[in-house]
Amino acid sequence: MRLHNRIASLNQRSDRDYILQRVDYYNKLSAGTVLPSSSPILKNHKMGRQKVYFFDTYQFTRWFSDDFHWGFCPGDVTFVPEY
Repeated sequence: MRLHNRIASLNQRSDRDYILQRVDYYNKLSAGTVLPSSSPILKNHKMGRQKVYFFDTYQFTRWFSDDFHWGFCPGDVTFVPEY
């Protein structure tokens, strides 16, 4: 419910257009992108040796159901993955 409230509050923000531009810039996947069945499930995302990656991704993945699959590309991603 927190995510829903956070998204709903976007319309009241004076920087709404800027935020949407940033989202469009970073999120190049189209709606309805189907991930391979082999893609990991969020609840299996555990902290390993690369703690920076874990914390960088956790700040975003924590908003979603633990049962969701996700397409994770480690490192500095400069391409749009094809699924």
